[in-house]
Parts: sequence; structure tokens; C-alpha cells
Amino acid sequence: MPQCRGGSVDRVHSCLLGRVYGRPCSSFDDFRSKLASVREGSVVFGILLYDSRPSQKVIEAFTQQHADWIDELARTAGIYFFFPFRVTGERFLNPSPEIVRLFNLELAHLPGVLIFALPRADGTVQADHALFVPLEEQDFGEPRIYEPILDDLFELVREGLSKSQTPAGVLAFLRGEVAVHHQRRVQIGLSRYMKKGAQVLFIKIPKAVLDSFAEAFGKALAEKVERTGRQRRAVRAVCHGPPFTKTLACT
Repeated sequence: MPQCRGGSVDRVHSCLLGRVYGRPCSSFDDFRSKLASVREGSVVFGILLYDSRPSQKVIEAFTQQHADWIDELARTAGIYFFFPFRVTGERFLNPSPEIVRLFNLELAHLPGVLIFALPRADGTVQADHALFVPLEEQDFGEPRIYEPILDDLFELVREGLSKSQTPAGVLAFLRGEVAVHHQRRVQIGLSRYMKKGAQVLFIKIPKAVLDSFAEAFGKALAEKVERTGRQRRAVRAVCHGPPFTKTLACT
């Protein structure tokens, strides 16, 4: 398994470039920027949330050591999935507290996985609920426990996407499946976890989320327009230059 630790943020991000769906983030601004850059590429999105209390250090170790597996889960499910990621020697500000505040969660709810719909660039939202699945920090030290839970959770998202291509449809499917898992007798994976008393939360997305994301989306859109403008100016410069400089872009 490749190691993507150490060095500059650019070097680590270059190492992580192949992770199309698993998106490491080093701060809340980094999360918003990366979310804005892929806003049209996923029906729903997810992020692993935890804080810096001593008992949750095991989760940070989990993300640092298993970024490749997180990406594989996300790729299989077909969603962009974000996770805090610390780069050695670089400033790290866990984005979880800001996200907890925006979604009206509490730090006491952490750790957990948040599945949410994406607000549109104009500030409206495609679906008005998010799904929060609380996890237990001690389980992250036991692969035999956390692997089936995360496998089941991402598989449910994949199933939801196979049945609906709208955020509301996927989240409605997940809501129904949560109830099913509560009733299953099989004591493995997510069903076992539900039997232990895990309380999945369905959260109405507050206006603060829209305002925060709309700002990031507006910036990303402006950067895209500026980048497109530079590309067009470069093409015009070539196409109006000497004949031997012209390319297929000019035809």
C-alpha cells in the first residue's frame, strides 16, 4: 500500500491524485473548496467526522493509515467522500467542528459519518435532509468490527444510487434501510451496530449550510470562469499568430 505521508501538501495531494472519490481535507476551507470543485459529480456526498479528544485519536490514525481503503469504499459506492487528513509539517485544522456547527449536530455525537445532499450554486438545496450515522471510537481499533460496518454503510449508499438518481430518493432509501437494519436478526455489520443502540439522525439542512457552501461554490465558479477565459485567450493568441503556430484548436 503506498504511503502518502510527509512532505508538502502538493506532494501528498499528488500522491493522492489517483483517489478520485476519496478526498482528504486539511481544513474546513479545504473541504469547502474541494466540495465545490466536484459539486456536479455526485448525487450525495459523505464525510467522516471526529474531533481531537484523546479517545478519538484512534480515528485520526485510521484515516492516516487507511486512506486507500476509504477511497475504494467511496469509489465502489459512487460518491465523493471526504475525510480529515493530516500532512506532516503542514498546518492542520480538523474541519469537523465547523461541519458539526453548520448541521446543528453536537460534538457529543461524534465520531460518525455524515451523508448529505449538495446545495445548488444559487443557494437552494436539492434535498432538505442529511443522514448522520454515529460510530464508536473504540471500534476503530478493531478491524473485525469497523470493516463490516463501513462495508455495509457504503453498500447501502451504492444500492440507493442504483434505485434513484436524486438526493431525496437516495436519502429516503437510506431512511428505510436503517429501519430494516434495526429489525434484522443477523448480528453482523451495520445490523449488529444498530442492535447495540446506534441512533441514526436525519437532519434538516439549516440555512447556514447553504450560505457557507454558496460562498465556496461562487468562488469556485469564478475561478472556473477565469480559467476558461485564460484558456480561450491563449487559443486566440495562437490562432491569430503566424500560420506555423496554429493548431487543431483553430479549426
